[in-house]
Amino acid sequence: LANILTNSIDYSGTARLGAAYLMSENELTKRLKMVFGLRAESFRQQLIVAGAANEKSNLDLLPSVNLSYDLNAKSKLRLSGFRAVNRPEFREFAPYRYYDYANDFIVAGNPNLERSSILNADLRYELFPAAGEIFSASAFYKHFSNPIEQINLGNSVLSYENVPGAVIYGVEAELRKNLGFLAASRLLENLGLYLNAAYIKGSV
Repeated sequence: LANILTNSIDYSGTARLGAAYLMSENELTKRLKMVFGLRAESFRQQLIVAGAANEKSNLDLLPSVNLSYDLNAKSKLRLSGFRAVNRPEFREFAPYRYYDYANDFIVAGNPNLERSSILNADLRYELFPAAGEIFSASAFYKHFSNPIEQINLGNSVLSYENVPGAVIYGVEAELRKNLGFLAASRLLENLGLYLNAAYIKGSV
């Protein structure tokens, strides 16, 4: 990467994050449990270019809830929801341009970027056939407000911008199996097979 001379060719930046959370775990019935909480994040990001400071500060309240229901001694169903944030990186909102040699583009930062807010939901089935083994299948959904996307300004110049929204959803399966069942071998008892597959679809 090489800087292209504009008003400045370098910057300095700081990022400070202070966080605290409260969590409670409740057994609603013998089979149904709920874990819920709230995380508070105070984030301050400052960029100094040519003596001028660009500062962004946010206080975010991030709730979460997780319900788990024991179907039997070896399987359970989980439903969870939580809020998260995605903050711009320094290079994404630094107000200068650099040349990307690998892709033959000029990349320009955008000092007006804001952080993105994400709502997440997840439904998951878990089966525990034996100690250290698991099979799970889940469906998930994510909704982004003000996601940061790379845009084309024309003339081989790329930049970043907050767009109104984006959605991601999909399914995922996971398998972790001990190989000791293949033969009476201590070596195989200490080996495991792990498989993971996901199908994800998104739109902006």
